[in-house]
Amino acid sequence: MNSLVKSQEIKIQLNQLCAVWGIEPSNIHPEGKIILEESDLSYEYPSKEDRDNHIHKVLVLIANRLRKRSTKENKVAFQDGWEENLKLCLESGVSIQNLKPKYLRPYDLIRGKEDYICPKDPNILDKLYSLLILQSAFTYFRNVNVVYEFGCGTGQYLYQLNRIFPEMEMAGLDWVDSSQKILKLIHDKYPNITGKKFDMLNPDHNFKLVPESGILTVGALEQVGSQFRPFLNYLLSQKPKIVVHHEPIEEFYQQDNLYDYLAYQYHTSRGYLSGYLTELKKLEKKGQLKILRTQRFPFGDPFHESGSLIVWMPV
Repeated sequence: MNSLVKSQEIKIQLNQLCAVWGIEPSNIHPEGKIILEESDLSYEYPSKEDRDNHIHKVLVLIANRLRKRSTKENKVAFQDGWEENLKLCLESGVSIQNLKPKYLRPYDLIRGKEDYICPKDPNILDKLYSLLILQSAFTYFRNVNVVYEFGCGTGQYLYQLNRIFPEMEMAGLDWVDSSQKILKLIHDKYPNITGKKFDMLNPDHNFKLVPESGILTVGALEQVGSQFRPFLNYLLSQKPKIVVHHEPIEEFYQQDNLYDYLAYQYHTSRGYLSGYLTELKKLEKKGQLKILRTQRFPFGDPFHESGSLIVWMPV
């Protein structure tokens, strides 16, 4: 048994997950049901001592991370990170396991809906994210012509989406070469998936999106901090049919309680996405876009929540 665990076992409820998409459990895609059937959703709460020790750890991390990584340092880090996955794919082929980024680690303790929890399956967060993104795509991309994932990294989510949209054209865009080399390997296996180099901080407006397209970002805007406006302007000018984000959203944290306040402070200390939802709401009031859904995802790694949902469309 997990050494952190001190309380009675509970299970993550299916209705908690369905609330993110606003659907009934009966509407979960069959591939999502497979993920659920193969996952152990049970968890327990940590003891008071273990909870306090974790809070202390978070506070120390916040205090020690005063210097944010520069854009150049960030680019090098992602080039090197995806290089590791590229090597695995070249050695033993493209697979879900070889596309999984190294930062998706197993955790003995994660963020639950209202407090820290200790999952029985230390990899449950990765599985929940896969389910989250697969179901969001099924809900919002069924009637688009092409799916573009910006900041696609290893292309792992496009690879998974191919299971529900095997005939749909999909493109993975990222700013480092190692990512695009992986996308080439994916394309060799699934020709409907292609890649293109694209910098979200300096968008190429000559790259035109196919009409009636769907846009996906998964933890990609996280890295741009407050410098999201160039990419947002690009999307507004291209007028895709729908935009789906799974990102850390600082506006969702309630800073009048310790649990959320710690996540907010960690988020800001890392220089993650800042002010994006607030800006979308301003643009909606100006009639430039329509927000279709905003939903906090009630699970996250030990430090913050990176999978919350925002769905919008240009007007």
